[in-house]
Amino acid sequence: MGSSDLPGGDTVGTYSFNIGDEPWGGDCINARLYHLGSAVYQRSFPVIYDSTDPKVNQILIFPDEFAYYHLPFPDSLQWVKDIENK
Repeated sequence: MGSSDLPGGDTVGTYSFNIGDEPWGGDCINARLYHLGSAVYQRSFPVIYDSTDPKVNQILIFPDEFAYYHLPFPDSLQWVKDIENK
């Protein structure tokens, strides 16, 4: 994931993923990415997508994003909670 800051405090994270051999990607606009800083670079995160239209997708990083889809927050991302709670 790469990121850049927008005026107004939001941070844009750009991500990519593959479905089979086909590359896809998206942007995540979230001010909370700023707090994670460089910790997000070169990390793997789950992506949820519409199987009939993979352009409709979302990277899942924060606990509320998992909760929105009724998915458990993975133990492997506990470090995200740790940084958020600082």
